[in-house]
Amino acid sequence: AAVALTNLSGSPAAALAHGTFHCIENRPAKSTHVMYKEYDLLTDRLHEYAGEYGSMEGIHLQVSVDAGTLIVTVDHSDSFSLKAIDEDVFLANVEGSDQTVRFIRDGSQTVIRMMGSYRQIPKRV
Repeated sequence: AAVALTNLSGSPAAALAHGTFHCIENRPAKSTHVMYKEYDLLTDRLHEYAGEYGSMEGIHLQVSVDAGTLIVTVDHSDSFSLKAIDEDVFLANVEGSDQTVRFIRDGSQTVIRMMGSYRQIPKRV
């Protein structure tokens, strides 16, 4: 087990801890300790996730498709790509740490929200 303490908001503490362990084990610092299998998602399906998502707290996310890749832009500034790892589940590398993003569908199979970091953010219609 490891604990990484920082005094900076939003610092990549988990990435620092993982990097330390990788170096101790003689692996490259940016190695991953989790392996995800490839999930083949048709490019046409990516458009089902595209749109604007927002929370009551003021978080704004824009999900778009660029060159066959799903892109999330946070509050009109930072962007990161999503890699499909399962049905409606994607992997994002944010500040050096892999995070999963899940899209939630309603009964008619329409994407209505996205979930990441234990938060659900509704899709705006």
